[in-house]
Amino acid sequence: RTSKGGRGSAVLEGLRQLTALGCSQFVEIDADFSHPPSQLPSLLKEARERNLDMLVASRYLPQSAIKNWPLSRRVFSKCSNILARIVLGVPIADYTNGYRVYSSAAVRIVNETCGRHGKGFISLSEILVNLYFRGLRVGETPTIFVNRARGESSVNSQEIKNALVGLFRIYSLKRQLQKAAQSSKQ
Repeated sequence: RTSKGGRGSAVLEGLRQLTALGCSQFVEIDADFSHPPSQLPSLLKEARERNLDMLVASRYLPQSAIKNWPLSRRVFSKCSNILARIVLGVPIADYTNGYRVYSSAAVRIVNETCGRHGKGFISLSEILVNLYFRGLRVGETPTIFVNRARGESSVNSQEIKNALVGLFRIYSLKRQLQKAAQSSKQ
């Protein structure tokens, strides 16, 4: 990209560029080593075996672990994910982790529909809602998340404000997708 556009735009641009390569699976992973690259082969295999369009490596499953995060960050992240689940209703525990495997069908939908409801980390929730409420198969699996080995978190008061506004925009998207699904059944 020619300028910094945040987490969400980086994911969307990466998926757009990779689409031309004809991949059957796509991976989103942080470059700060908070996501274990050693888990990647098992994530790819699990997504195929479970026939999922998106597999999220979740920090909030019983077998998962978060290492070296301060208590304030843990509380903020957990509360953010609980709020997202209440408002958006996708049955997973971790809306905001960016360690994901996507199918080519999922990436096609992401490329066509995402990037309109917010910037930054809220884009991860927009992707999730777009896929789930369009009938794609979404699941999660445990992971070990380690506080970044390099770089700094982009979470600040502006990012939190944008995420809250984006959350309610995505709620509106969810309602539109639910209405469209009901109309197509009638």
